[in-house]
Amino acid sequence: MTAEADAVFARFKRFKGPNASNVTRHRLIDDWLRDRLRNTPDLRIILLGAGFDTRAFRLAGGRWIEFDQPANITVKEAALPASGAPNSLQRIAIDFATGLLAERLAPWVGEKPITVVIEGVATYLRQAELRRTLDALVRTFPKHVLICDLMTAKFVRLYSGWLRRWVEEMGGRFGEAVDDPAGTVIDAGYRQLVQVSIIEKARELGAS
Repeated sequence: MTAEADAVFARFKRFKGPNASNVTRHRLIDDWLRDRLRNTPDLRIILLGAGFDTRAFRLAGGRWIEFDQPANITVKEAALPASGAPNSLQRIAIDFATGLLAERLAPWVGEKPITVVIEGVATYLRQAELRRTLDALVRTFPKHVLICDLMTAKFVRLYSGWLRRWVEEMGGRFGEAVDDPAGTVIDAGYRQLVQVSIIEKARELGAS
């Protein structure tokens, strides 16, 4: 963490519930990826909106590709160069607002097996943006596995409206909340294999 990142996170330290949920979500995805990597050590893993994800450094195995906004890639590469990862790692800059994801994914057309992770991203996307992203993935990798987190409109109303307002005051932008976000994914051509409540998992793990 840079000093700037520490300063930003300091403003969120009091939000214990959301912080515990974020850690639990990351733990869940770690566990799922570890299971897949045990069976397929050279699994291709694509992280969309990778942020400061460090799984390519922490998990054993995998051939990783991180997609994110150019500014994020620049900061991350300076702090933790891809060349230092113990696993194969490529970082690709893309402006999600204007860039064509399908074009960026084209070099890996036909490659399999592939797992795509969209973590902490869907809530910031408008439904049209999410549909375009999913359509690009389905057309490029017809047989891939998608791991993502989703939030219903009811959950937003009951538990996260205040946090959204806080983030928006800092310049963040959220997509519209919908009653059935999983339906958007299924309509794009996916089949749901498993669904886990992050809140219930956090309680199970003793998070508070």
